[in-house]
Amino acid sequence: MAKLTIRIDLSDHGAIGPGKIRLLELVGESGSISAAGRAMNMSYRRAWMLIDNLNRCFRSPVVETQLGGTHYANCESQHLFEALSIYQESHSLV
Repeated sequence: MAKLTIRIDLSDHGAIGPGKIRLLELVGESGSISAAGRAMNMSYRRAWMLIDNLNRCFRSPVVETQLGGTHYANCESQHLFEALSIYQESHSLV
């Protein structure tokens, strides 16, 4: 059976699709880039590089890091979270 996925190209910096969306969800749930990466069977370095790439695509960071942990960005990124919600809703319709 064929499967259709949505990928949004973000200028010259990259794209966001189901994998990065899932990584963001897991970072939000766990509060940890490391734990999110482990849940997706990827190294911390790979997970961090994906998050860093996303952070560079937007005016305010998707994920702000701090020594000893991470947390979702503050309300400056509210529009991004709304966009992620729309992405997830549209993906579920496909």
